[in-house]
Amino acid sequence: MEVSVVLPMFNEEEVVLRMYRRLKAVAEQLNARYELLFVDDGSSDSTADTILEISLNDESVTGVFLSGHFGKEAALRAGLEYAAGQAIVTMDGDLQDPPELIPEMVRAWRSGVDVVRMRRQSPTPDRHLDFLLYSPRAATVLSLVVNRQRYMKDVIEWAGLRETVITYERQPRVAGRSKWTVAQLLGYSRDGTKTLSSVCARILMLMGFLGFFAGLTYACYILIAPIGWNDPASLVPLTSATPLLFGGCVLYFLGWLAEGMEQIAPPMRHPNFSIRMFARNGRMSAP
Repeated sequence: MEVSVVLPMFNEEEVVLRMYRRLKAVAEQLNARYELLFVDDGSSDSTADTILEISLNDESVTGVFLSGHFGKEAALRAGLEYAAGQAIVTMDGDLQDPPELIPEMVRAWRSGVDVVRMRRQSPTPDRHLDFLLYSPRAATVLSLVVNRQRYMKDVIEWAGLRETVITYERQPRVAGRSKWTVAQLLGYSRDGTKTLSSVCARILMLMGFLGFFAGLTYACYILIAPIGWNDPASLVPLTSATPLLFGGCVLYFLGWLAEGMEQIAPPMRHPNFSIRMFARNGRMSAP
């Protein structure tokens, strides 16, 4: 097996068939043996059923079915562990990362690099590390990286891995909606690891923002109210907005500081997962 494409999937019933068809068309152009490895992260819709049907009817497709919803990092790690290719491509399963760029990534790998990193065109620094190609050596080394967003670039340099970067324009979702909810964003740190401290930090930042916004709204109301221009004494309540404005800034700063400290010394643990079932070479099997 020369090329494996690993795709974590969660509740993507509207996208999974489109993804499979586009990937299949692209993979046929590689002139190489390949596998498409779909990892179902405990979907509650028909995503798992669709992946199972595809994998039983196409021997180039492998289905890995987790026993529950463990999160994207865990699903990605499961895919990396069971991918059989000499080059492993990882990408999101929502078609925002165009599969048509995979041949360019494979050509770069064949030229002798260990990591091909796809960088999204963005006016801000791109921290995303979802669309990548790993050589076997890089996959072995980088499987030890717990918090990819923070440490992977440093590990690439430390291990002496050869890397190339390709810039591309990320596409909008073709169907469905983002699985990131407000609750999930509050519960995850910037590098994708879920911790109690990150939850507390995000809650502090949210409370600070809401407090500052409430104070600002109240102050604006006092200033624009008709009585505020005619009676200077009516501006006295303006001082009551100060605790909200100041307190909101303090809470937000404390949350930002706590999250920053967690980034300096994050918890060192791999995301856990358990596998319910495999579907490979047209057959189902237990893990």
